[in-house]
Amino acid sequence: MTMTSWTDSFGGTTASAWDVEDRLNDLTVPWGTDYSFGYDGEGQRTLLSSTTGRNSTMGYTNGLLSALSHIQAGVTLTDLAYEYDADGPLSGIIANPNPSKSKAISYDSLNRLVQVADGVPVSQGGTPIPTEDYAYDGEGMA
Repeated sequence: MTMTSWTDSFGGTTASAWDVEDRLNDLTVPWGTDYSFGYDGEGQRTLLSSTTGRNSTMGYTNGLLSALSHIQAGVTLTDLAYEYDADGPLSGIIANPNPSKSKAISYDSLNRLVQVADGVPVSQGGTPIPTEDYAYDGEGMA
């Protein structure tokens, strides 16, 4: 484990600890909060916890982020599931337990972003409403 620290111009010290894989394991910031990080066997971050009571967890499928949650003092603040098209682009962000805050993401045949829609996903019986549309000129510029 490698330990480093530095002092900012106000005299506050930040300290960090890195594992043998050169991944951040612990971070202490000047105001006293400590953060701890966890990783899976692939080296992807799966946990961020702090002494403030906030814990974040991440899950992965085929190397892509598939789940993210933030919990503060036992209360779920965010619980998201990520969906991807077969060829890789992000196609949806499902908000749990309130699917009306979900996002559907669409691409053209060149995998360029063309639309973001909000609302209950089609897979859950909803019809997301387009909120952002993108178009490209002949040179591929938005």
